[in-house]
Amino acid sequence: MTVSTWTTAAAGVFALLLVLAGMAKLVAPVEFPRTAGRVLPPSWSTRHPRFVAQSGRLTAVVELVAAPVVAAGGVIGAGVACVLSVVFGGAVFLARRRGASCGCWGSLSPGQAGGAEIGRAVVLVAMTGAALAGRLAGAAPEWRPATALAAVALCGTLVAAGHVGGRLISSPGKPRTRAGRRRPVVGFLLAAPPERPVAALGRPLWPVRNHRTLRRWQADGRVRTELARLGMPQLAWRRAVVYEHGAERRALINGEGVQLVVSEVAAEGQRTLRCRATRRP
Repeated sequence: MTVSTWTTAAAGVFALLLVLAGMAKLVAPVEFPRTAGRVLPPSWSTRHPRFVAQSGRLTAVVELVAAPVVAAGGVIGAGVACVLSVVFGGAVFLARRRGASCGCWGSLSPGQAGGAEIGRAVVLVAMTGAALAGRLAGAAPEWRPATALAAVALCGTLVAAGHVGGRLISSPGKPRTRAGRRRPVVGFLLAAPPERPVAALGRPLWPVRNHRTLRRWQADGRVRTELARLGMPQLAWRRAVVYEHGAERRALINGEGVQLVVSEVAAEGQRTLRCRATRRP
């Protein structure tokens, strides 16, 4: 196989991973923000709660937009793949250092980031780096049967790297057990989201719906009456995030020494809103 064959296969594999990872984040937008809240500095969750809540969807958009650029080949596509793989690898190492999940690889990473995640990240960085070097050396995209075989070999290398990494490096506070290392290969290739309970708050609303819902609540008479009971305190409505769990929407809006909890349930075409404002230290 030629250098062009391997670089093209690497681009195709990485583009496929981007598509699957982006789709998984759109299907399960709660998992990635959990990880972002643990990995990012604590101040981010306080100062930029909407950004953290939407980080899964934002990352998914970046991955889905970058996928065709990477698949198209060329120096630009290889450069984008190399940058994204380095960012991904850095996130994995940071997550392991802080004892958190990296929110990656779907059902393969439901616990703390460990050797399996590090092994796959290292191989991805090496794979995209070699592809970039090949493109800079003049290797052109080459789609033929040998490219598909090379792509299968690279996927096998990624799976093997996860198993080897899981044997050599354990996540902080988690022993190297066979049960912790062995995950379905199909789940890896399909990037299936973890089968875990949805967060108690549910899924964050998309930004436009989030804004409209908060505006409606802010003008609601029941909310105004509840706030009047505490002297109409100023609340940080612009930072609030509305979560949807089934037919219910919930939000916690903070203010100076005050918290407002709003819950709205839709049933039979009608919305029932409940709210409670309390003072906090």
